[in-house]
Amino acid sequence: MASIYELTDQYRALEAAAYEDDLEYDEFSACLAQIEDAIEDKTDGYCAVIAGLKADAAAIKEQEQRLAKRRRGLEAKAEQLRQALADAMTAQGRDKIKTKLFTASFRASIRLEITDLSAVPEEYFKPRTEADVKKSEIKKELTETGEVLPWARLVSERGLTIR
Repeated sequence: MASIYELTDQYRALEAAAYEDDLEYDEFSACLAQIEDAIEDKTDGYCAVIAGLKADAAAIKEQEQRLAKRRRGLEAKAEQLRQALADAMTAQGRDKIKTKLFTASFRASIRLEITDLSAVPEEYFKPRTEADVKKSEIKKELTETGEVLPWARLVSERGLTIR
């Protein structure tokens, strides 16, 4: 069976031939009907494939949403368990537990907390349309100089690492 492109070319050729004087009406009508029938059949096929693809896309989207919800639930459960382990280790006064399979330990880290965004000097804002502070630069400067700023401070944290 001819492709939709071939059928379109045949239709255009027949259309052009319609302007010729020696073309017989019966022959022209038969060819036109044949091409139009083939185009309609091809259109049905295209539409069926399009409908199938749209249905598949909708089913995939539904599965993505279902899986995303499941993923968020698993992530939340993992975070709850991680926090329970961290709480238990803290209550026992242990900074590290090493087993045959895993090592759970606390690592010290320092996070910058902006206490007054309106007091942050302009030089620390990222060049954007919305206010966005260059926290890494402020943290580096505070760490290197030990300077105390009224609008920001370094906050010590412990994060549990599981390998």
